[in-house]
Amino acid sequence: MPRFISVDEIEEGMVLAKDVVNSFGQTMVKANQEIISKHIPIFQKWNITGVFVVGENDGVQLTEDNIKKVKTDLLELMTWKPESKIEIDMFKSAIISRAIHSND
Repeated sequence: MPRFISVDEIEEGMVLAKDVVNSFGQTMVKANQEIISKHIPIFQKWNITGVFVVGENDGVQLTEDNIKKVKTDLLELMTWKPESKIEIDMFKSAIISRAIHSND
């Protein structure tokens, strides 16, 4: 089962379980590709907070349903809608962080 890891945890040789897509919807690296050293700084430059990788069950398991539920819950708590690129990136990071910690 795919597991989500932050960009800081990525290691060369890991295999992507899902496409890595930037904030413009462009696919940067396709699923089933092995991560190589040049990918990591590219992800960081494009503010990719993490990726889904194929691997052992030692990571946090995030499902699409879990992420959607957390997003809905956060939107209900917020009094404003993220509009700028920075606000949207921060909101995405908050979703992932909250989804990870909801399993604690």
